[in-house]
Amino acid sequence: MTVHSWRSVVAIAAKHGAKYPELVAAQWALESQWGLEPSGTHNYFGLKGKGSSVRTTEVIEGRTVVVYDEFIDFDSLDESVEYLVNRWYKDYREYTGVNSAPDRNAAAHKLQMESYATDPYYAEKLIKLMDENHQVKEVTGENEVKLSEAAKFYNGQPHQIKAWDILQAATDPTTLEIFQHVYRGGSFDALDAVTEFPLGAPYFYQRNSNTGHGERMCQSSCIAMVLEYFWPNIVDGDDDVWLQEVLKYGDTVAQSAQLEALEAMGVDNVKFMMNGCENDLLSVLDEGCPVPIGILHKGPIKSPTGGGHWVTLIGYDDDSFFVHDPFGELDVVNGDYIETHPVAGCFQKYSRDNLMKRWLVHNSSDGWYYDFSGAVLNT
Repeated sequence: MTVHSWRSVVAIAAKHGAKYPELVAAQWALESQWGLEPSGTHNYFGLKGKGSSVRTTEVIEGRTVVVYDEFIDFDSLDESVEYLVNRWYKDYREYTGVNSAPDRNAAAHKLQMESYATDPYYAEKLIKLMDENHQVKEVTGENEVKLSEAAKFYNGQPHQIKAWDILQAATDPTTLEIFQHVYRGGSFDALDAVTEFPLGAPYFYQRNSNTGHGERMCQSSCIAMVLEYFWPNIVDGDDDVWLQEVLKYGDTVAQSAQLEALEAMGVDNVKFMMNGCENDLLSVLDEGCPVPIGILHKGPIKSPTGGGHWVTLIGYDDDSFFVHDPFGELDVVNGDYIETHPVAGCFQKYSRDNLMKRWLVHNSSDGWYYDFSGAVLNT
């Protein structure tokens, strides 16, 4: 794979007529993780159109949603930059290109106003990248400074302490916490040190199923969210794919059918638990693992009822659980659903106290959940 750099993208953008070629480079860095994760073949800018179907994130009605969309395939970085510049930087059809903006920051905001991306902070992120890379930052490893070599001679001199302070000020808190954990001998797995919530698990809406099981497949949809998070090839971005596997072994509501389907697909060490307590959920989430749980979703919080419903936990804070609810937005206090449109249940925050009353029905340790924290895929 050809490794590109900020400098090379700037040069190509200038060649094709971008008035602010550094803005093109910022889009390249943001949209493709510095060229490492293109959307389609040589598509470094998230340019949509007929080509490759790729998992991506969109902000819909204020919520971040994981979806699949089609992205154009190109023959080279040069071709993708030319396409971008011709349609967004130069005037194109009835649109005025961002080359007309008075400066690069205004051009970034114009991209956002013209709906290039759904992220409400898109322009700010581009400006930050341009500011950080005003003096070109190479990420290819060429002339790389190795901190392990620099730190080899550390003996607490004032100038050395100052250098560490500068590095700390320029490093985000999550990276610093991971560094401290690993430096002190902890596991190299970042999830052992830090888990940021909510987890970026995809959301599946059960009611758009084409199988005829849409009203009752919540358990399958919730498990499919976890599978798609860890092993996307299993469900291929569609909870109906997982449901069809489950139905080979029984009903969608049966835990035995879910477990047999998981085993058949090579996913081992998944545990179905019927004696969970709240701390068990927190522990699994701290491992960076989404947790499907079974709740009673009908009736008031003081006496919940119903045949059961499944939601997937994707994080927590002091007061709430972050939840993907495949049916919609639940009225946790009174029961039943406030909203049931296709993204209503995505990245919800449900009160921890109230949700636990719908999960722990008889005592403090009778919760049903699936533990994927030790799961492995055997191929």
